[in-house]
Amino acid sequence: MRPVNRFWLQVGAATAVIMLGCWLCSGTVAPYGTYDFGDCHYRMNGDHPHFSAVFAMLDGHPAVEWDYSVVLRRILHPLLAYPLMKIFGFEAGGVMFNILLHGGAMVALALAIRRFYDSRAAVLTCWLFATYPGYAYWAGLPYSYALIVPGSIACTIGLLWWHERPSLARAAIAATIVGVVGCGYDIMPFFGGALLLLAAYHRRWRDLAVSLVVLGVWAVFVARGLPAIFGFPAMNSNTQTYGNVIGAWLHFWQRTDGWGALLADVPHVLVSNFFYSQRSAGNTDPSTADFDRYVEMFLEHRGDKRWIELGMGSWEQNVRSWLKGGLPFPVLRIRYEDMIDDPQGACRSMARLVSPQSSAADIEGAVQNSSFSRMRDIERADIRAKRIGIFYKPYLQASIDSGNRFMRRGLAGDGVARLNPQQRARMRDAFGALLQEMGYADPVAA
Repeated sequence: MRPVNRFWLQVGAATAVIMLGCWLCSGTVAPYGTYDFGDCHYRMNGDHPHFSAVFAMLDGHPAVEWDYSVVLRRILHPLLAYPLMKIFGFEAGGVMFNILLHGGAMVALALAIRRFYDSRAAVLTCWLFATYPGYAYWAGLPYSYALIVPGSIACTIGLLWWHERPSLARAAIAATIVGVVGCGYDIMPFFGGALLLLAAYHRRWRDLAVSLVVLGVWAVFVARGLPAIFGFPAMNSNTQTYGNVIGAWLHFWQRTDGWGALLADVPHVLVSNFFYSQRSAGNTDPSTADFDRYVEMFLEHRGDKRWIELGMGSWEQNVRSWLKGGLPFPVLRIRYEDMIDDPQGACRSMARLVSPQSSAADIEGAVQNSSFSRMRDIERADIRAKRIGIFYKPYLQASIDSGNRFMRRGLAGDGVARLNPQQRARMRDAFGALLQEMGYADPVAA
Protein backbone atom coordinates (compact mmCIF):
# COMPACT_ATOMS: atom_id res chain seq x y z
CA MET A 1 0.00 0.00 0.00
CA ARG A 2 1.35 3.44 -0.89
CA PRO A 3 2.43 5.63 2.07
CA VAL A 4 -0.15 8.29 1.17
CA ASN A 5 -2.94 5.73 1.25
CA ARG A 6 -1.75 4.37 4.59
CA PHE A 7 -1.73 7.89 5.99
CA TRP A 8 -5.29 8.64 4.93
CA LEU A 9 -6.48 5.20 6.04
CA GLN A 10 -5.21 5.95 9.56
CA VAL A 11 -6.59 9.49 9.55
CA GLY A 12 -9.93 8.29 8.21
CA ALA A 13 -10.18 5.62 10.89
CA ALA A 14 -9.34 8.10 13.64
CA THR A 15 -11.90 10.54 12.22
CA ALA A 16 -14.57 7.84 12.21
CA VAL A 17 -13.73 6.96 15.82
CA ILE A 18 -14.07 10.51 17.10
CA MET A 19 -17.28 11.16 15.16
CA LEU A 20 -18.72 7.93 16.51
CA GLY A 21 -17.60 8.98 19.99
CA CYS A 22 -19.49 12.27 19.64
CA TRP A 23 -22.66 10.40 18.73
CA LEU A 24 -22.23 7.85 21.52
CA CYS A 25 -22.03 10.70 24.06
CA SER A 26 -25.35 12.23 23.02
CA GLY A 27 -28.98 11.49 23.80
CA THR A 28 -29.67 9.63 27.02
CA VAL A 29 -25.98 9.16 27.88
CA ALA A 30 -24.70 12.74 27.51
CA PRO A 31 -22.18 13.14 30.38
CA TYR A 32 -22.92 16.85 30.80
CA GLY A 33 -26.69 16.28 30.91
CA THR A 34 -28.44 16.80 34.24
CA TYR A 35 -32.15 16.39 33.44
CA ASP A 36 -34.48 14.66 30.97
CA PHE A 37 -35.55 16.69 27.96
CA GLY A 38 -38.30 16.07 25.39
CA ASP A 39 -40.28 12.96 24.51
CA CYS A 40 -37.17 10.79 24.13
CA HIS A 41 -35.86 11.79 27.58
CA TYR A 42 -32.53 12.95 26.18
CA ARG A 43 -30.19 14.43 28.77
CA MET A 44 -29.71 18.20 28.72
CA ASN A 45 -27.89 20.47 31.14
CA GLY A 46 -29.62 22.83 33.54
CA ASP A 47 -28.14 25.76 31.60
CA HIS A 48 -29.79 24.61 28.36
CA PRO A 49 -31.98 27.76 28.09
CA HIS A 50 -28.89 29.97 28.27
CA PHE A 51 -27.32 28.25 25.26
CA SER A 52 -30.50 27.97 23.19
CA ALA A 53 -31.08 31.68 23.82
CA VAL A 54 -27.97 32.52 21.75
CA PHE A 55 -29.48 30.71 18.76
CA ALA A 56 -32.79 32.51 19.35
CA MET A 57 -30.91 35.82 19.29
CA LEU A 58 -29.16 34.97 16.02
CA ASP A 59 -32.47 33.77 14.60
CA GLY A 60 -34.08 37.16 15.16
CA HIS A 61 -36.42 36.26 18.01
CA PRO A 62 -37.71 39.05 20.31
CA ALA A 63 -35.24 40.05 23.02
CA VAL A 64 -37.58 38.82 25.76
CA GLU A 65 -36.85 35.27 24.58
CA TRP A 66 -33.07 35.51 24.96
CA ASP A 67 -31.88 38.57 26.89
CA TYR A 68 -31.71 36.63 30.19
CA SER A 69 -28.82 34.47 28.96
CA VAL A 70 -25.33 35.00 30.42
CA VAL A 71 -23.50 33.48 27.42
CA LEU A 72 -24.73 35.72 24.59
CA ARG A 73 -21.13 36.68 23.72
CA ARG A 74 -20.38 33.11 22.63
CA ILE A 75 -21.89 33.35 19.18
CA LEU A 76 -19.38 31.39 17.09
CA HIS A 77 -20.72 27.88 17.72
CA PRO A 78 -24.42 28.62 17.02
CA LEU A 79 -23.38 30.87 14.13
CA LEU A 80 -21.44 28.07 12.42
CA ALA A 81 -24.13 25.55 13.30
CA TYR A 82 -26.96 27.89 12.28
CA PRO A 83 -27.92 26.15 8.99
CA LEU A 84 -28.25 22.74 10.67
CA MET A 85 -29.96 24.21 13.71
CA LYS A 86 -32.41 26.06 11.49
CA ILE A 87 -33.30 22.91 9.56
CA PHE A 88 -33.27 20.29 12.32
CA GLY A 89 -33.76 22.39 15.43
CA PHE A 90 -31.35 23.66 18.04
CA GLU A 91 -30.80 20.30 19.75
CA ALA A 92 -30.52 17.88 16.81
CA GLY A 93 -28.84 20.40 14.50
CA GLY A 94 -26.32 21.32 17.17
CA VAL A 95 -25.29 17.72 17.80
CA MET A 96 -25.00 17.05 14.05
CA PHE A 97 -22.75 20.08 13.74
CA ASN A 98 -20.60 18.90 16.66
CA ILE A 99 -20.04 15.54 14.98
CA LEU A 100 -18.99 17.20 11.73
CA LEU A 101 -16.90 19.79 13.59
CA HIS A 102 -14.84 17.19 15.40
CA GLY A 103 -14.36 15.20 12.21
CA GLY A 104 -13.16 18.33 10.42
CA ALA A 105 -10.87 19.21 13.33
CA MET A 106 -9.29 15.75 13.08
CA VAL A 107 -8.51 16.15 9.38
CA ALA A 108 -7.16 19.67 9.89
CA LEU A 109 -4.96 18.47 12.74
CA ALA A 110 -3.61 15.61 10.62
CA LEU A 111 -2.70 17.90 7.74
CA ALA A 112 -1.10 20.47 10.05
CA ILE A 113 1.04 18.01 11.99
CA ARG A 114 2.14 16.32 8.75
CA ARG A 115 3.16 19.71 7.36
CA PHE A 116 4.99 20.94 10.44
CA TYR A 117 6.48 17.56 11.48
CA ASP A 118 5.88 14.36 9.51
CA SER A 119 3.25 11.74 8.65
CA ARG A 120 4.12 9.45 11.54
CA ALA A 121 3.70 12.26 14.06
CA ALA A 122 0.40 13.19 12.40
CA VAL A 123 -0.99 9.65 12.69
CA LEU A 124 0.07 9.34 16.34
CA THR A 125 -1.47 12.74 17.13
CA CYS A 126 -4.73 11.78 15.41
CA TRP A 127 -5.10 8.63 17.48
CA LEU A 128 -4.20 10.53 20.63
CA PHE A 129 -7.00 12.98 19.79
CA ALA A 130 -9.44 10.20 18.89
CA THR A 131 -8.93 8.54 22.28
CA TYR A 132 -8.88 11.79 24.28
CA PRO A 133 -11.88 11.62 26.64
CA GLY A 134 -12.20 15.36 27.22
CA TYR A 135 -14.10 16.15 24.02
CA ALA A 136 -16.83 13.64 24.93
CA TYR A 137 -17.98 15.66 27.92
CA TRP A 138 -19.59 18.33 25.71
CA ALA A 139 -19.70 17.02 22.14
CA GLY A 140 -23.05 15.26 22.60
CA LEU A 141 -24.89 18.47 23.50
CA PRO A 142 -25.57 21.51 21.28
CA TYR A 143 -23.65 23.97 23.45
CA SER A 144 -20.77 26.32 22.78
CA TYR A 145 -18.57 24.18 25.05
CA ALA A 146 -18.31 21.72 22.14
CA LEU A 147 -16.14 24.33 20.40
CA ILE A 148 -13.43 24.22 23.09
CA VAL A 149 -11.45 21.26 21.71
CA PRO A 150 -11.79 22.03 17.96
CA GLY A 151 -11.19 25.71 18.69
CA SER A 152 -8.05 24.86 20.64
CA ILE A 153 -6.85 22.82 17.67
CA ALA A 154 -7.47 25.77 15.34
CA CYS A 155 -5.47 28.07 17.62
CA THR A 156 -2.64 25.53 17.91
CA ILE A 157 -2.45 25.27 14.12
CA GLY A 158 -2.35 29.06 13.89
CA LEU A 159 0.54 29.27 16.35
CA LEU A 160 2.47 26.49 14.59
CA TRP A 161 1.94 28.26 11.26
CA TRP A 162 3.38 31.50 12.65
CA HIS A 163 6.29 29.59 14.20
CA GLU A 164 7.08 27.93 10.87
CA ARG A 165 8.02 31.25 9.25
CA PRO A 166 7.46 34.23 11.56
CA SER A 167 6.32 37.48 9.97
CA LEU A 168 4.13 40.46 10.81
CA ALA A 169 1.39 39.20 8.50
CA ARG A 170 1.40 35.74 10.05
CA ALA A 171 1.38 37.24 13.53
CA ALA A 172 -1.72 39.26 12.67
CA ILE A 173 -3.46 36.24 11.13
CA ALA A 174 -2.57 33.93 14.03
CA ALA A 175 -3.89 36.52 16.49
CA THR A 176 -7.05 36.82 14.40
CA ILE A 177 -7.58 33.06 14.55
CA VAL A 178 -7.31 33.24 18.33
CA GLY A 179 -9.70 36.22 18.36
CA VAL A 180 -12.29 34.50 16.18
CA VAL A 181 -12.22 31.39 18.37
CA GLY A 182 -12.60 33.76 21.32
CA CYS A 183 -16.08 34.55 19.98
CA GLY A 184 -16.97 30.96 20.81
CA TYR A 185 -15.37 30.48 24.19
CA ASP A 186 -13.07 32.35 26.57
CA ILE A 187 -9.78 30.79 25.52
CA MET A 188 -8.19 33.97 24.17
CA PRO A 189 -6.00 34.45 27.28
CA PHE A 190 -4.50 30.98 26.89
CA PHE A 191 -3.63 30.96 23.20
CA GLY A 192 -3.21 34.72 22.89
CA GLY A 193 -0.80 34.56 25.81
CA ALA A 194 1.03 31.65 24.17
CA LEU A 195 1.41 33.64 20.93
CA LEU A 196 2.85 36.62 22.83
CA LEU A 197 5.26 34.39 24.72
CA LEU A 198 6.39 32.74 21.48
CA ALA A 199 7.05 36.12 19.89
CA ALA A 200 8.98 37.28 22.96
CA TYR A 201 10.99 34.05 23.13
CA HIS A 202 12.07 34.47 19.50
CA ARG A 203 12.68 38.21 20.07
CA ARG A 204 10.16 39.10 17.37
CA TRP A 205 9.23 42.37 19.05
CA ARG A 206 7.28 43.82 16.13
CA ASP A 207 5.36 40.56 15.79
CA LEU A 208 4.62 40.75 19.52
CA ALA A 209 3.33 44.32 19.17
CA VAL A 210 1.13 43.43 16.17
CA SER A 211 -0.25 40.36 17.95
CA LEU A 212 -0.99 42.39 21.08
CA VAL A 213 -2.89 45.03 19.10
CA VAL A 214 -4.90 42.48 17.11
CA LEU A 215 -5.74 40.48 20.24
CA GLY A 216 -6.75 43.69 21.99
CA VAL A 217 -9.10 44.61 19.15
CA TRP A 218 -10.75 41.19 19.30
CA ALA A 219 -11.05 41.36 23.08
CA VAL A 220 -12.82 44.71 22.81
CA PHE A 221 -15.07 43.35 20.05
CA VAL A 222 -16.11 40.37 22.18
CA ALA A 223 -16.52 42.39 25.38
CA ARG A 224 -18.13 45.53 23.96
CA GLY A 225 -18.78 45.15 20.24
CA LEU A 226 -21.06 42.11 20.36
CA PRO A 227 -23.21 43.56 23.17
CA ALA A 228 -23.56 46.79 21.18
CA ILE A 229 -24.46 44.97 17.96
CA PHE A 230 -27.09 42.68 19.45
CA GLY A 231 -28.26 44.92 22.26
CA PHE A 232 -27.51 42.92 25.39
CA PRO A 233 -25.68 44.08 28.57
CA ALA A 234 -21.90 43.89 28.45
CA MET A 235 -21.80 42.83 32.10
CA ASN A 236 -23.66 39.97 33.76
CA SER A 237 -23.05 37.43 36.52
CA ASN A 238 -20.84 35.42 34.15
CA THR A 239 -18.62 38.23 32.87
CA GLN A 240 -18.41 39.86 36.30
CA THR A 241 -16.41 36.85 37.47
CA TYR A 242 -13.55 37.81 35.17
CA GLY A 243 -13.59 41.33 36.55
CA ASN A 244 -13.40 39.98 40.08
CA VAL A 245 -10.43 37.77 39.19
CA ILE A 246 -8.58 40.61 37.47
CA GLY A 247 -9.37 42.97 40.34
CA ALA A 248 -8.07 40.46 42.86
CA TRP A 249 -4.74 40.22 41.03
CA LEU A 250 -4.49 44.00 40.60
CA HIS A 251 -4.86 44.44 44.37
CA PHE A 252 -3.18 41.25 45.51
CA TRP A 253 -0.96 43.04 48.04
CA GLN A 254 -4.08 43.95 50.01
CA ARG A 255 -5.14 40.31 50.22
CA THR A 256 -2.12 38.55 51.68
CA ASP A 257 -3.17 38.62 55.34
CA GLY A 258 -5.75 35.87 55.40
CA TRP A 259 -8.11 33.49 53.70
CA GLY A 260 -11.60 32.52 54.68
CA ALA A 261 -13.21 29.25 55.63
CA LEU A 262 -16.82 29.24 56.80
CA LEU A 263 -17.29 26.48 59.37
CA ALA A 264 -20.75 25.30 60.37
CA ASP A 265 -21.81 22.77 62.98
CA VAL A 266 -22.23 19.25 61.67
CA PRO A 267 -25.92 18.76 62.53
CA HIS A 268 -26.79 21.87 60.54
CA VAL A 269 -24.60 20.69 57.65
CA LEU A 270 -26.28 17.29 57.72
CA VAL A 271 -29.86 18.60 57.74
CA SER A 272 -29.22 21.35 55.21
CA ASN A 273 -27.54 18.97 52.79
CA PHE A 274 -30.30 16.38 53.27
CA PHE A 275 -32.97 18.79 52.07
CA TYR A 276 -30.74 20.05 49.26
CA SER A 277 -30.08 16.49 48.06
CA GLN A 278 -33.78 15.63 48.19
CA ARG A 279 -34.62 18.77 46.22
CA SER A 280 -31.99 17.96 43.57
CA ALA A 281 -33.20 14.35 43.34
CA GLY A 282 -36.79 15.45 42.77
CA ASN A 283 -38.11 13.96 46.03
CA THR A 284 -41.02 16.33 46.58
CA ASP A 285 -42.02 14.99 50.00
CA PRO A 286 -39.09 13.51 51.96
CA SER A 287 -40.27 11.33 54.82
CA THR A 288 -38.89 10.69 58.30
CA ALA A 289 -37.58 7.36 56.99
CA ASP A 290 -35.73 9.20 54.19
CA PHE A 291 -34.13 11.46 56.78
CA ASP A 292 -33.15 8.56 59.07
CA ARG A 293 -31.49 6.74 56.14
CA TYR A 294 -29.57 9.89 55.29
CA VAL A 295 -28.37 10.23 58.91
CA GLU A 296 -27.09 6.64 58.83
CA MET A 297 -25.26 7.27 55.58
CA PHE A 298 -23.80 10.54 56.91
CA LEU A 299 -22.51 8.89 60.06
CA GLU A 300 -21.10 5.90 58.18
CA HIS A 301 -19.14 8.04 55.73
CA ARG A 302 -18.57 10.96 58.17
CA GLY A 303 -20.30 13.16 55.63
CA ASP A 304 -22.32 12.84 52.44
CA LYS A 305 -20.79 9.97 50.47
CA ARG A 306 -21.21 11.94 47.24
CA TRP A 307 -18.62 14.42 48.54
CA ILE A 308 -16.12 11.58 48.80
CA GLU A 309 -17.05 10.29 45.34
CA LEU A 310 -16.42 13.77 43.93
CA GLY A 311 -12.99 13.93 45.56
CA MET A 312 -13.87 16.49 48.25
CA GLY A 313 -13.37 14.09 51.15
CA SER A 314 -15.67 13.67 54.13
CA TRP A 315 -17.00 16.63 56.10
CA GLU A 316 -14.50 15.92 58.88
CA GLN A 317 -11.57 15.65 56.44
CA ASN A 318 -12.56 18.92 54.80
CA VAL A 319 -12.82 20.84 58.06
CA ARG A 320 -9.59 19.41 59.47
CA SER A 321 -7.76 20.36 56.27
CA TRP A 322 -8.47 23.99 57.22
CA LEU A 323 -7.60 23.57 60.90
CA LYS A 324 -4.35 21.63 60.62
CA GLY A 325 -2.09 24.67 60.23
CA GLY A 326 0.94 24.99 58.00
CA LEU A 327 -1.17 26.24 55.10
CA PRO A 328 0.37 28.79 52.71
CA PHE A 329 -2.32 31.27 53.84
CA PRO A 330 -3.99 32.13 57.16
CA VAL A 331 -7.49 30.83 57.89
CA LEU A 332 -10.39 32.92 59.09
CA ARG A 333 -12.85 30.89 61.17
CA ILE A 334 -16.45 32.05 61.03
CA ARG A 335 -19.21 29.84 62.35
CA TYR A 336 -22.78 29.94 61.08
CA GLU A 337 -23.91 31.05 64.55
CA ASP A 338 -21.46 33.95 64.40
CA MET A 339 -23.06 35.19 61.21
CA ILE A 340 -26.54 34.84 62.70
CA ASP A 341 -25.67 36.58 66.01
CA ASP A 342 -23.45 39.35 64.62
CA PRO A 343 -23.72 39.63 60.83
CA GLN A 344 -21.99 43.03 60.77
CA GLY A 345 -19.03 41.72 62.75
CA ALA A 346 -18.71 38.62 60.58
CA CYS A 347 -18.94 40.74 57.43
CA ARG A 348 -16.27 43.12 58.74
CA SER A 349 -13.94 40.18 59.34
CA MET A 350 -14.45 38.92 55.80
CA ALA A 351 -14.12 42.42 54.34
CA ARG A 352 -10.71 42.87 56.00
CA LEU A 353 -9.67 39.80 54.04
CA VAL A 354 -11.28 40.12 50.61
CA SER A 355 -12.06 43.84 50.30
CA PRO A 356 -10.09 45.88 52.86
CA GLN A 357 -11.14 49.18 51.28
CA SER A 358 -14.82 48.56 52.15
CA SER A 359 -16.57 51.34 54.05
CA ALA A 360 -19.07 50.95 56.87
CA ALA A 361 -21.83 51.64 54.35
CA ASP A 362 -20.49 48.93 52.05
CA ILE A 363 -20.52 46.41 54.89
CA GLU A 364 -24.03 47.37 55.97
CA GLY A 365 -25.24 47.08 52.37
CA ALA A 366 -23.66 43.64 52.05
CA VAL A 367 -25.37 42.50 55.26
CA GLN A 368 -28.77 43.77 54.11
CA ASN A 369 -28.44 42.32 50.61
CA SER A 370 -27.42 38.89 51.94
CA SER A 371 -30.05 38.63 54.66
CA PHE A 372 -32.28 35.58 54.67
CA SER A 373 -35.37 37.59 53.73
CA ARG A 374 -33.56 39.30 50.86
CA MET A 375 -32.22 35.99 49.52
CA ARG A 376 -35.69 34.47 49.77
CA ASP A 377 -37.08 37.41 47.76
CA ILE A 378 -34.45 36.77 45.08
CA GLU A 379 -35.37 33.08 45.04
CA ARG A 380 -39.07 33.92 44.57
CA ALA A 381 -38.23 36.32 41.73
CA ASP A 382 -35.98 33.77 39.99
CA ILE A 383 -38.63 31.05 40.23
CA ARG A 384 -41.36 33.38 38.99
CA ALA A 385 -39.23 34.43 35.99
CA LYS A 386 -37.81 30.91 35.53
CA ARG A 387 -34.37 32.47 35.56
CA ILE A 388 -31.70 29.75 35.48
CA GLY A 389 -29.34 29.92 38.42
CA ILE A 390 -28.85 28.66 41.96
CA PHE A 391 -32.53 28.87 42.83
CA TYR A 392 -34.19 27.70 39.62
CA LYS A 393 -33.37 24.95 37.16
CA PRO A 394 -35.88 23.19 34.89
CA TYR A 395 -35.21 19.76 36.38
CA LEU A 396 -36.18 21.11 39.83
CA GLN A 397 -39.66 22.14 38.68
CA ALA A 398 -41.53 19.28 40.39
CA SER A 399 -39.69 19.92 43.65
CA ILE A 400 -40.35 23.65 43.38
CA ASP A 401 -44.05 23.06 42.67
CA SER A 402 -44.27 21.00 45.84
CA GLY A 403 -42.92 23.89 47.90
CA ASN A 404 -39.28 22.87 48.39
CA ARG A 405 -36.96 25.86 48.44
CA PHE A 406 -33.21 26.43 48.51
CA MET A 407 -33.70 29.18 51.13
CA ARG A 408 -35.38 26.88 53.61
CA ARG A 409 -35.36 28.24 57.18
CA GLY A 410 -32.03 29.92 57.97
CA LEU A 411 -32.17 29.14 61.69
CA ALA A 412 -29.28 28.27 63.97
CA GLY A 413 -29.97 25.05 65.89
CA ASP A 414 -32.49 23.72 63.37
CA GLY A 415 -30.23 20.75 62.62
CA VAL A 416 -30.02 19.58 66.22
CA ALA A 417 -33.79 19.92 66.66
CA ARG A 418 -34.44 17.43 63.87
CA LEU A 419 -32.29 14.67 65.40
CA ASN A 420 -33.75 12.19 67.85
CA PRO A 421 -31.87 11.52 71.14
CA GLN A 422 -30.11 8.42 69.77
CA GLN A 423 -28.96 10.26 66.65
CA ARG A 424 -27.68 13.16 68.77
CA ALA A 425 -25.68 10.78 70.94
CA ARG A 426 -24.12 9.06 67.93
CA MET A 427 -23.38 12.45 66.36
CA ARG A 428 -21.64 13.54 69.57
CA ASP A 429 -19.54 10.37 69.61
CA ALA A 430 -18.57 10.76 65.96
CA PHE A 431 -17.87 14.49 65.75
CA GLY A 432 -17.79 15.87 69.31
CA ALA A 433 -14.02 16.29 69.56
CA LEU A 434 -13.79 18.15 66.27
CA LEU A 435 -16.72 20.44 67.04
CA GLN A 436 -15.26 21.34 70.44
CA GLU A 437 -12.09 22.40 68.61
CA MET A 438 -14.32 24.74 66.62
CA GLY A 439 -15.71 26.35 69.78
CA TYR A 440 -18.91 24.42 70.48
CA ALA A 441 -19.01 23.67 74.22
CA ASP A 442 -21.78 21.06 73.80
CA PRO A 443 -22.02 20.74 70.02
CA VAL A 444 -24.90 18.27 69.88
CA ALA A 445 -26.94 19.22 72.91
CA ALA A 446 -29.73 16.89 73.98
